[in-house]
Amino acid sequence: MKPELKAVVEQLKEEATKSYQRRMVVLTGDTDKKLALAAEVANEFFLEYPQVKLLYLTDSVAENTLSQRRFQQFKDQLEKKFSVKLVEYGRTKKILGTTFDCLVLDATHDLRADDLGRAVETVRGSGLILLLAPAFRVWRRAWLLVHRTFITPPYTLKDVRHNFIPRIIRKLEEHPGIVIIDADKEKVLKPVNWTTQEFREEQEITANIPSTLAEICKTQDQATCIEKLANFYISQKKAFILIADRGRGKTASLGLAAAYLIYLGKIKKRIIVTSPEAENVQPFFEFLEKGLKALGIEFSREGKKVKAKGIEVLYRKPLQVLDAPRPDLLIVDEAAAFPTTLLFKYFDRFDKIVYSSTIHGYEGAGRGFSVRFLGRLRKAQLEQLEEYKMETPIRYAPGDYIERWLYDALLLDAEPEKLEQEDLRAIEQGQLVFEHPDLREWFERNDKDLRAYFGIYILAHYRNSPMDLQLLADAPHHDAFVTRTSTGKIVNAIQVAYEGGLDKETAKKITRGFDPSGNLIPCKVGQNYQDEVFPTLRGMRIVRIATHPDVQGKGIGSAALRFLEDWARKRGYDWLGSGFGATPELVRFWAKNGFYPVHISPLRQASSGEYSVVVLKPLTEKVKKAVQDYNYAFKLKLLGSLLDAHRNLEPEIALALLEVSAYDKQYFERRAPRFLLVELQGIRAFLHGATCYESVYGLLRKLACTYFLDPDRPLLDELDKKIMVVKLLQNKKWKEVKREIGVSRRTVIKRIREITELLLKKYEYLLR
Repeated sequence: MKPELKAVVEQLKEEATKSYQRRMVVLTGDTDKKLALAAEVANEFFLEYPQVKLLYLTDSVAENTLSQRRFQQFKDQLEKKFSVKLVEYGRTKKILGTTFDCLVLDATHDLRADDLGRAVETVRGSGLILLLAPAFRVWRRAWLLVHRTFITPPYTLKDVRHNFIPRIIRKLEEHPGIVIIDADKEKVLKPVNWTTQEFREEQEITANIPSTLAEICKTQDQATCIEKLANFYISQKKAFILIADRGRGKTASLGLAAAYLIYLGKIKKRIIVTSPEAENVQPFFEFLEKGLKALGIEFSREGKKVKAKGIEVLYRKPLQVLDAPRPDLLIVDEAAAFPTTLLFKYFDRFDKIVYSSTIHGYEGAGRGFSVRFLGRLRKAQLEQLEEYKMETPIRYAPGDYIERWLYDALLLDAEPEKLEQEDLRAIEQGQLVFEHPDLREWFERNDKDLRAYFGIYILAHYRNSPMDLQLLADAPHHDAFVTRTSTGKIVNAIQVAYEGGLDKETAKKITRGFDPSGNLIPCKVGQNYQDEVFPTLRGMRIVRIATHPDVQGKGIGSAALRFLEDWARKRGYDWLGSGFGATPELVRFWAKNGFYPVHISPLRQASSGEYSVVVLKPLTEKVKKAVQDYNYAFKLKLLGSLLDAHRNLEPEIALALLEVSAYDKQYFERRAPRFLLVELQGIRAFLHGATCYESVYGLLRKLACTYFLDPDRPLLDELDKKIMVVKLLQNKKWKEVKREIGVSRRTVIKRIREITELLLKKYEYLLR
């Protein structure tokens, strides 16, 4: 290593130690000289360390691959005190909750945004990140291995865009805490050109918890959190809200708090912890065990289940929680990733709940959790809530330069623009402008619009991932549209995927089960309706649409869809569509804008607990006729599956889906169910009290199905329609009906008679 390089490494090490922040060295070049140089830098940086934990992230760990050889070349130059863990891109979930002194990111052939976010956040304060990259002039236009996953018919690798890496390079050059070196020439391209404040450690941690527990805490925040959780549990309050940025130790704090509650004897039977991914709760169980040991409590563990003092602490998937034995305490980790409906079900069903959520970070939801769930909860149940926010990082000092770089580069803390009075006036006056932005310009130099665009998603959607950014940047079939005020503020964001336009052979293969990635709607339609033509038609799937949270409910989303429809029609597209986790509000939003349901998944999504629904809006006469058939067939299938696969579908969602019709009265009358005279007489016998409900159930169900197939159906109140869904269509037991809609058997039968009398008059003309 040249003396000037050694001096830079010394300088970097000194100020990293002084500040207790992470630092990064980027080694670029056309040759593998950067591997040996990276090892030299690591050896020099950690010269005084007796042991060093190093994470090496690469595109392949398979033997005899170029990546494995590069790794071996690097490792051979390391001193023996380095303990090295080798991990592939795409497999970084297993490093959650772990800590390393040094991270090596081999970006020679790949760099994935999700993995970048996870890996960087495992490095502790005073640690080092080494990024090995091709020469920047090459890297800007390089094809990454992840690009293969972005390719979908009819696109090829040549269609991939190159926007993500140029953004990463620009942010590496802009931010302090990062040194850039040309490894081939051993020349410093970006030196240490920033100032650093010395880190002062916190005073001794103080909290009203056992000292053995406090010793495990890394920050005062953690100890305070444990104390507050214990006090909450013995209070009259129902829900504890814990929020934090990534890397604040909240999941570990929950594990320690659970141990403390067991120690205090407050838990009688069980604690259930749930999270969208089982891996997320790994730190919870790790620190639960540490806490129990520190408090001198014997325990046993079997997988995601710990037993101590006759109490069990166990993990359950989000939906399993509702059917599990009732817990004394429910802990919902990464709550922002859950559907609001499920979070409220927990609130209604359980006595004590902790909702914990990341605000910013690679699995965060920005303030969306606060806006969409907490906002509603605070309005209704403020006196039952306690809230605590953890702010101090556990692995490094506050203000860490690398955290700032990561959050900026991956837009982890993006928020929408603030709307002023002039912007609100423009909206009230309908002064909106639809725009198809130049993504290259956004990623190269327009941070303001890119941050505003993603900021709207972070507030409006539960779960955002850095991969969303990389997908929009580079995937050839993804695109963005925005609606601005006339004053220039972005108030609606749409992300689309161009789908269809497939050749006839691929379309035929789809009807036989072939599922080419990136063609969600052509596949669902082609497979469910055995339509070989639809996959050849060109369409746009709306992946995400969101409106600025300060101006929701003003028709901006609907206006944006009209703008998009006009744009698509002018360019010869055949359809617009979307796929989403079904809620009554979402189904009605799409229906209001002319999007008709054509598919519902047979199973709920494991992570969210929602059924997936696909909706379509035809843009041509040809597709309009097809969508009439799809929608009618969809409703027929759903009416049947409500007795089986969808027997537990929420009645509000079933109603929202069944009340949307893509066809008219004439279409219905040509296909409507027909009744035999003897069937009509059987129904009349029930109305007169000559026969009981059970003896004519099948006929009453047939009548209910006819009602929901009819686009010109009579108006009924919501309770009557729910009774029809829950009892006639789903055939639930009387106890289930009482629990779901709060009405007794006698009242239900009385109302079914009234409904039947009305429907019989309406449909007796459908005599076979």
